[in-house]
Amino acid sequence: MHANGILLVIACASISRGAELVTDEVTRLKVLEAMFPGMSITATPTRHLDDSEKFPAGKVTLDFPDALKGEMVYQITGAPASDNERCASEDVLQEHARSSVREARFKAYKVAETDFVAVAQYKFVGANPAMACPSIARIVRVGSQNGVLKVSSEFDPDTTHHWSVQRIETAPLAGDASDYLLVESNAGGAGTIDSELYLFDLSAQKLWPVLATDARLSASIEKEDLFVQHLDVARTRSRRGSRFCFTTTTYVEEDKTFNPPKVTHPCYRRGEGVDDQ
Repeated sequence: MHANGILLVIACASISRGAELVTDEVTRLKVLEAMFPGMSITATPTRHLDDSEKFPAGKVTLDFPDALKGEMVYQITGAPASDNERCASEDVLQEHARSSVREARFKAYKVAETDFVAVAQYKFVGANPAMACPSIARIVRVGSQNGVLKVSSEFDPDTTHHWSVQRIETAPLAGDASDYLLVESNAGGAGTIDSELYLFDLSAQKLWPVLATDARLSASIEKEDLFVQHLDVARTRSRRGSRFCFTTTTYVEEDKTFNPPKVTHPCYRRGEGVDDQ
C-alpha cells in the first residue's frame, strides 16, 4: 500500500440499496438530537453552503467536492462538548473567547429498525480557531436505548486543516447483503493537500474503520508525491471484504515523475491503516 495518497472514485453502480438514506425530517432531527444531546437545534432552509475546492497539482487538478452541499444547514447551540469542539470554537486572537453556535450539515442512514449511522460536518459561527481544528467531521452510530436514540459509538476524522467531507456513500463491498459506509474527509498542512478515505463495516456493532488511507494527495515535503486511485468494486466484492482493491495511477513518487503515469492494481488487507489508531 502506498504510504501517501490516493483519489477515491466510486462508480454509481456501487451504491448500496441496503442501508437506507433517511429523508424524513422528523427522523433526521431525532438523529441530530442524539448527536448533540441537550442542545438547541434550528433548521435554516434558506442557508446554503458549498465548500468544494479545486487545487492544481502539476498537470493534475485535485478536485475536493463537498458531499453535503445540497443538505439542510442547522444552527446547533450549546457548550463545546469535546476536545475537538473546544479547539474549533476558540478565537486564537482573543483569550477565553469561545463560540457556542455550530453551523452543521449531515447525512443519516437507517441500518436497522432503530439503528442509524450519520456523518456530520460543522464549524463554529464567529470562531477563529487554529488550523489544527478549523472545522469538524463526525461519524457516529446511533441506536435506541430505552426508547431514546443515543450515540453508541463514534469515530472522528483528522481535523488538521480540515474544511469539508468529500464523499458519503454506502456500498455492498463484501459480495453479500452487508453494507459498508464510505467516508472521505480532507486534511493537510505543511505542503500537503489530501483527503482520507475510511471504510466502515456496518454489520459490526462498533463503528470503527476496516480501512483507512489517504484518498487524494499532493505532497511536496522533502520529496514530491502525487497519486490518484480508484476503488475497484468488482474485485473488492470478489474478495468478500477480506481485501479492498484499487487501480492506482501514480504521477509522481519520491520526486520521480512518470510519463505516462504508472498504473498498478493493489489490494489492501482488512485493517490496513487502522491498527495504530
